[in-house]
Amino acid sequence: MPSRESSDVRQRLATVEQRLVMVEQRIDVLMDQKKSVEEQKKSIKKQLEETELCLKEVCESLKVTVVDDDEEDVANNGGNGNECAACGGEGEDLKTCNARKMVKYCNATCEDGKEHRQKSQERAAQL
Repeated sequence: MPSRESSDVRQRLATVEQRLVMVEQRIDVLMDQKKSVEEQKKSIKKQLEETELCLKEVCESLKVTVVDDDEEDVANNGGNGNECAACGGEGEDLKTCNARKMVKYCNATCEDGKEHRQKSQERAAQL
């Protein structure tokens, strides 16, 4: 008949084996979670790269030419800031084109002329 000590040892061994199986199962779960986290990190990194690329494209499309105060009139009119783009008339109270804000006119008649669109488009192309 087996001794009581050997029975206790077998029982402890069985308990240790059960705990070992539980630890191995937990390790498997954690490894699966690690894989999932790594896949999520890759996905997030890819999304971040795509977002950065998109942001760069948006920034490039929104670039604005910065001019100082001395160049402001040239930028607004494509030439003399006090000269009507249609008739060449000069004055301090010229109106800025409403559509593109690129050129100036002395009155609504000059602004409505054929040259208006052409002058505005030429100025927009320069910027």
